[in-house]
Amino acid sequence: MIDFFLVIFSNIILYEFIKYVKFISIIAISIKLCKKVLRLFKFKNVSDTRKEQLLFSYSKSIFLNSIKGMILICVIIIYFIFLNYFFSSYIQFMKSGPGLLAVSLVFYIYHLIRSKVYAKLQ
Repeated sequence: MIDFFLVIFSNIILYEFIKYVKFISIIAISIKLCKKVLRLFKFKNVSDTRKEQLLFSYSKSIFLNSIKGMILICVIIIYFIFLNYFFSSYIQFMKSGPGLLAVSLVFYIYHLIRSKVYAKLQ
């Protein structure tokens, strides 16, 4: 029973953390920049020096966004390790079938509730 309450608590914290740091937008920006790099190679009428400048600029942005994403993933992993340190059965519960179902349902229900509350506030 304590595992289920811990799943609820940790999902809410994880959801709010992902929203706060805009993790999804970091991934979307990286994908968009990768598409720009691929499109850059298709242009024949652009000079090589301009391509080099754009490629360097895009590569630097992709690198920085990737570093941000990796740091955020490391923070999330450290959070789960921290929870598992204090509650030894947490990771085992998360890997089980009922645990995965509970995580999915809690995440989805919290998303729906948060969306409706946020919509009413605006």
